Amino acid sequence: QFNRRAAAAQGFVPDAGVCASDVRRGRPAPDMLWTLALELGTTSVLESIALDDTPMGIEAGRRAGMWTVAAIDSGNEVGLTHEGFLALSDADRQERRRAARARFAGLSHYSVGTVLELPEIIADIEKRLTRGERP
Repeated sequence: QFNRRAAAAQGFVPDAGVCASDVRRGRPAPDMLWTLALELGTTSVLESIALDDTPMGIEAGRRAGMWTVAAIDSGNEVGLTHEGFLALSDADRQERRRAARARFAGLSHYSVGTVLELPEIIADIEKRLTRGERP
């Protein structure tokens, strides 16, 4: 179960939090994402984004009917801390990114190195939604 007090003690204060133990089915079922959407007051999952660093999390986002974004540089598929990733040579970083992106190919709608890239993806999704596209 998500422990808000423990998270806050570590400086993390999310707007909502759901763990696999909070729902009937864990990932790749969409239950955690749907519960989060309800907790956040989302009116349409079609306008929601599921950001995850695992193929199973991306699959859950797709099953939930959300746009999906794979987190690459700091994700499980790269398998390093941020510091460890930055300590790699440029060639090694690029190879780790390439391998991670390949594992998400065909699964996620988008991929990002870091969350700093999300604003341009959100803008693209908003354009797609105005054209009537859906995840």
